[in-house]
Amino acid sequence: MGYGISILGQNSSYQIDSDNTQTIYLSVISSGQVAGTNNSRATVPTTSGDIVWMNAAEVASGGQYQLRNGPDTTAATTNYIVTRKTNTLSAFSGTYGLQIWNSASPSVKIFDSRGITEGVNIVDVKAQGTVGGARITSGQVTLTHGSLSTIVYEGDPTGVYVTTIGSAFVNYGAQYFGQYYFDYTNNRIIHMNYMDIFGNLNVWANWSMILVGKLQT
Repeated sequence: MGYGISILGQNSSYQIDSDNTQTIYLSVISSGQVAGTNNSRATVPTTSGDIVWMNAAEVASGGQYQLRNGPDTTAATTNYIVTRKTNTLSAFSGTYGLQIWNSASPSVKIFDSRGITEGVNIVDVKAQGTVGGARITSGQVTLTHGSLSTIVYEGDPTGVYVTTIGSAFVNYGAQYFGQYYFDYTNNRIIHMNYMDIFGNLNVWANWSMILVGKLQT
């Protein structure tokens, strides 16, 4: 490092390095809860470029909830987080806090503590094509598909969020956003596939990277 600031976490985990001109940090813009109704969608306000995270709130002990892009016959309460690139934020109030600019020319503000009231701690990253698409048969979720595990996260799903872009898949040349299965009974989060009207299996793996995180306030 030639100048600036470098911050490492436990076990030398990367956090901030102003010498790195490629890093883009995300700030939490909003978080909350929405509830869909039968056969209708719940919406979350976003702008282009935002990354949306979601978690199925457990509304009954040991429940199992399917979050999907589109109407369903069962309403599910959904916790959400909206994150946005820090370098696109402006109009901060106050002169306090910490600002970090990188070594690019011209330099880019990569971190501004005035824009952070809560954050997302990333606990796992699933690379593109590494998570299979599960299906439900007779109430049972397929745990492997095409030799790939369909499990995105193992453990209590409470407070654990996954990115909506990670559920994307390609079907007949078009990109869609699929679904996740939050299983509070068996403590896991599963990536779901897409079924067409003929019952054919149309997704083998996640089309985009999946981020798994926990909201820190």
